[in-house]
Amino acid sequence: MNGTSDLLKEEKEKLGLRVIKGGREAPMSGDPTPPCWLKGLPEGQVFLVKDTQTKSFILHQFDVDWIHGEAYRLSSYPDDSKLWVDPQWFCNRFSLVEDLGNIRNKIEDIDND
Repeated sequence: MNGTSDLLKEEKEKLGLRVIKGGREAPMSGDPTPPCWLKGLPEGQVFLVKDTQTKSFILHQFDVDWIHGEAYRLSSYPDDSKLWVDPQWFCNRFSLVEDLGNIRNKIEDIDND
C-alpha cells in the first residue's frame, strides 16, 4: 500500500469510523412518533387541528366521515372535500387542538325531538 492509504486507514481505526447500514426513516415532524390520537375518535367526530410543520395561527376543521380498517376518510371544512388518510401519518403532521363533539349524535338528538 502507499503511504496515503496507510495513513487514512490508521486514522479511521483511531477514530473508530465505520459504515452503518440500514436505519429508519426520520419522522415527519421533529417528534419521535407522536401518539395516534385520531384512532380514538369515532365516526361523526368533529375536531380542530394545527399543522405542526408550518408556523401559522390557522386551525383546520375536520370530521371523521368513515372508518374502514386502518384507513380514515375525513371531511374538511369549509369546502367539504373528502380525503382518505393514514391515521399515524396524519397525527405526525397535525396536533389535536379541540374536540368539537360528535355531529351524528347532534343530528340524532334533533331527529328525536
